[in-house]
Amino acid sequence: MNHAAISVVSSTPPASAARWPLGALLAFGACNAFGGGWYGLSGASGVPKAWLAHTPFQDYFVPSFVLLIVVGGALGSAALAVLLRAAFARRAAFAAGGILLAWIVVQVAIIGYVSWLQPTTLLASLLVLILASGLPRSKAEAGSARAFFSYYRGALRAPRATFDALRADPRRLRFGTWALASNAALYTLVYLFLVMGNGRPTVFKPWLALPAESYYRYDAFLLAPSMFAGWLLAAGVVQLFGKLTGVASGSFEDTLAVLGFSIAIASWST
Repeated sequence: MNHAAISVVSSTPPASAARWPLGALLAFGACNAFGGGWYGLSGASGVPKAWLAHTPFQDYFVPSFVLLIVVGGALGSAALAVLLRAAFARRAAFAAGGILLAWIVVQVAIIGYVSWLQPTTLLASLLVLILASGLPRSKAEAGSARAFFSYYRGALRAPRATFDALRADPRRLRFGTWALASNAALYTLVYLFLVMGNGRPTVFKPWLALPAESYYRYDAFLLAPSMFAGWLLAAGVVQLFGKLTGVASGSFEDTLAVLGFSIAIASWST
């Protein structure tokens, strides 16, 4: 019994200054999501249905259900995990912040800017992610984060040596995915701000047959999937060319990892 008790206590993360404000923010967000979801499921009588004109929804039932169960459930579960100092609290908070961010990005991309609550929700989701980063990490998480940022910096300073080391790391595919995912997240935010500012392509002619006035709304959905699809296609082409010419001997995972960082670093110029 004593050994079991010691094991439970030792798995509990140490106290953090971010715990209480993060827990309160998550709990407040969960209450808002539950309230908004319930209001929508009850008919959302005060919300114009005209907002759904360019969406696949006829009413607010499905969006409200997602808000109540997915967004509210994630925020509420994360709030409990953070306040009770669960071992997975940091991961739960990051997941909840990511879900909230995705929710508001998709909402603005679909219906456009309609309320001050949208930028407020965006800021709240970013604040959750910032506060979550202040929670204590497990040794494995801390080691992975340090290694990832070390590779990211190294890809700028000494790419050849860094990529040689990356190829030998068993976590290489995970890190390459993180690098590309960060790139996709930042670009999606750019398109979200363009939608909120009623932006539209003006200098260049869009290569997709989409209305210019709603081009960025569609792009917010297409960007991340196309980026990951392009990553896989580029890695396949590089791998095949390297095998045919005999200039490369690494695995497909090696190529994916290296290209993940290469694309992320190169994209800063744009």
